[in-house]
Amino acid sequence: MNEKTVLSAYWRSEIAASSGDSKKLLNVFHAVLGETRTDDTDPHTADEFVVFFRDKIDSVRASTVSMPLYDVPFWTTPTLEQFTPVTVEEVDKMRLVSWIRCPRG
Repeated sequence: MNEKTVLSAYWRSEIAASSGDSKKLLNVFHAVLGETRTDDTDPHTADEFVVFFRDKIDSVRASTVSMPLYDVPFWTTPTLEQFTPVTVEEVDKMRLVSWIRCPRG
């Protein structure tokens, strides 16, 4: 066996052994690509993310506290009885037009 065949067999077995463990599989792929990975590659910690987002939310709240609340307009939703009935021919015509504009497959 040549070195390439041996390496190929080794990585195939590593990939197979990582089945079901996505973190381990990702590490194997990084190794295959020659990338070195450590758990310390990200300079940010989970606690730093919590602090960042908490501070961001507090900042947005502080900057909008004096703004009036948005008055959401009330919309009445029509019921089916309020729509004009259509015929089978009209539905077929709409389907044909939509197919011409957006053919499938």
